[in-house]
Parts: sequence; structure tokens; C-alpha cells
Amino acid sequence: MRRVLIVDDEEDILYGLSRYLKRHGYEVITESSPRKALEVLSTEPADILITDIKMDELSGLDLIEDARKINRDLKVIVMTARGSEELERLAIERGAVEYIEKPFDIDYLLQVLKKLEKGGFKGVVKELSITDMLNILHMERSDAMIRISSSAGPGRIYIEGGEIVHAVFGEEEGLDALKTIFSLEGGTFSVDKGVKPPKRTISTPFSNLMLEIFAEIDEESAGNIEASEEALGEDFEFSGSIFSGIVEENPEEALGSEEVVSLPEDVLVVLEDILAQDSRISSIEIYDASGNLLFGSGEYISLVRGLLDVGKVILGFIEREPSTLVYVVFEENYIVILTLENVSISLARVEYSRVVKRIIELLSKEV
Repeated sequence: MRRVLIVDDEEDILYGLSRYLKRHGYEVITESSPRKALEVLSTEPADILITDIKMDELSGLDLIEDARKINRDLKVIVMTARGSEELERLAIERGAVEYIEKPFDIDYLLQVLKKLEKGGFKGVVKELSITDMLNILHMERSDAMIRISSSAGPGRIYIEGGEIVHAVFGEEEGLDALKTIFSLEGGTFSVDKGVKPPKRTISTPFSNLMLEIFAEIDEESAGNIEASEEALGEDFEFSGSIFSGIVEENPEEALGSEEVVSLPEDVLVVLEDILAQDSRISSIEIYDASGNLLFGSGEYISLVRGLLDVGKVILGFIEREPSTLVYVVFEENYIVILTLENVSISLARVEYSRVVKRIIELLSKEV
């Protein structure tokens, strides 16, 4: 991977970068015209595209999109003098693997290119949560950076020797940034190993840090729930084992001869995928507002009927055993129940509230 195409409407930038990279063994093509650069890519395939964003003829974002139509394996590095969080997010979404703001250290650019040659950059991790990845990096005692892309903006978490030492999200740094990242409502992340942190803003040991972050999010979630309860009057939250006694009833006897309502096939496929992809979810059950079973084995039919008799439940947790947590949500005329293994209430509020939200949105679309 040695051929680099540099696109910038500033000739001095092209000249300087070209000379530097050629001295380090790269074959370099330069173009001040983005449209001509696309023509070059069609006839002289390049391995890496380094492009400015703000150009009069064609924006760098459009260039990235068109260039990757020509070569899907093209690695793109974005450089800009007028950067922003939104611009970084858009560049990464279009396929850029690195975003550099001018003026930058040219030696850093060389490090990025070498990492690309080694295949060290980066794939979006779909099967793991950020907490899963942080645990892996902690156990490996790795040096790494987790790059987060979300609708709310980009973020970064820096790990050194397996410990989280720095985090950035927008203008936030340290613990505030880390808490914001864990509270995001979705997005993607990727991992760059071997990256050193630019500074240290976090000194709490990993295990204590994770407990502290989730405890703070837990407290904020509880505050939001209390506000909802006051607004809705009859709605409430429960936790602990207060309802665990009615879970023990035989589900077949509880269901009796009632017919189980079936969900559309595409919804069933998604639910099965969720179960297959997360080993900590041992079961999913879904009921409608009348207590009819829509998905699952019906183990919690008695619990659902008891809750419907008592009142409308916003959110609840039942600790059945030391390692088993039952997470109950009543929203949009559906009751969704997850059985979680080795998951704390704090973690369930953060990680699995997103799973429940996804399920309820899926169900609501089918109405």
C-alpha cells in the first residue's frame, strides 16, 4: 500500500506533503481539482486518498463518496483547517478512517499511513458493546483509542495499560465525557490499538471507574423516572424481589387454553437475532396491554397479570437470583421483559434500555 493521492486546492500543501511522503518511500499523485482527482482514480488506482474538505469545485465529503464508488477499498484521510464535530462525524460516516485538523504534525500523518499499511485501522464493531470492548482491552492491558461516532457527535476514549486515562466528547473531557458517551442512544465505535493518550484526565482504577460511571447514570435515570411518576400519577417503579413470588407459577397452567398471538415474521427474525447476539439475554417475552403473550415462553404471564391488576408499570427490576435480573418495561401498550444474566441494575438501565427501546419501536411500527 504505497500509492497516495493528495487532493487540496492549496498548491503549497500539495508540494510540501508530496516531497515529504516521497522521501519516505511513497508514490505520490497530487491534484488541486477534485473532479480531476476522480478521473485519476479511474485510471491510476491509489491505495490512500488524503483530501481537504473545503474546496470550491467539489467538497471533500462528496469526493470521498464518489471516490469510494470507484474503489471500495480506498482508505481516506481527511484534513481541514475549518473543522467541527459535525464535520468529523460526516467524514467518518462517508468512509474516512482519520480526521486531521490543520495545522498538523506531518510526522503524525506518517504514523497514520504506516498504521494503515499494517492493517491497524479499523472496523466498526457491531457484535460488542463499548463496555464489552473496554473489558477486553482492560484484560489485555492494551494501549488503544476507542473512536465513537453518534448522531450527538464524535467521541474518544483512551486506554493505557488497560486503564481508561482520558475521554473526550464535544467540549467535555474526563469523567463528564465518559458519562456522556455511556448515555448515548446508539451509534458505532471502532478501535485503534497502540494509540497513546494526548493527556490524562482520569485516574480512577478501571473497576471502580465503571461502577462510579454507571452509579451516576443510575441516579440520573432514577431522577427522570421519579419526574415521570409525578407527571403520570398512577405510574410507578419497582425493584428488588417484591414480585418474585408470582414468577414461580407454572407457565403452562397460567396460560391455560388461551391462544398465543403471533407477531409478523420480520419482527420475529429481529427478536431471534437479538437473543442470538447477546449471551447475557437468556429470554425475551412480549405481551400486549391485555396480557396476551406475543413472544416468548410465557414464564412471566402471572407476573404480567399481577402488574396489570396493580397498575401501569414504567420500569421494573426483579432480582430472581444473585446472577439473574428480570427487566420489565411497559410502554406503547406493550410489556417487554428481558431475563438478564450477570448484569447489574445500573448496567441494565444503560445498555439494555436501548435494547428494549429498539424492540418497542419495532413493535410500534407494526401496529
